[in-house]
Amino acid sequence: MDTVPSREMIERVRTAALDVPGVLGVDKSYARKTGFRYHVDLHIQVDPGMTVAASHVISGRVRAQCKRDRGTLRTSPTCAIISVWPRVNR
Repeated sequence: MDTVPSREMIERVRTAALDVPGVLGVDKSYARKTGFRYHVDLHIQVDPGMTVAASHVISGRVRAQCKRDRGTLRTSPTCAIISVWPRVNR
């Protein structure tokens, strides 16, 4: 059965993403836990003038940062989906 991780855990994941150079914001973040595995879906914002290749590198760094440095994600298998969106000033 799926459960929702604590707000603190989700906030740690968002903070980990924001710590990666090139990430200008985190628009959405979803997470759930199935058994011993976390499933994380983040929508990060990057410079709209950035190439697709450069934004792909940033998304890989976000995935690695979330898995490496943030408490419970570090100790359990994790599936992280990172969606990249251009930052738009509204």
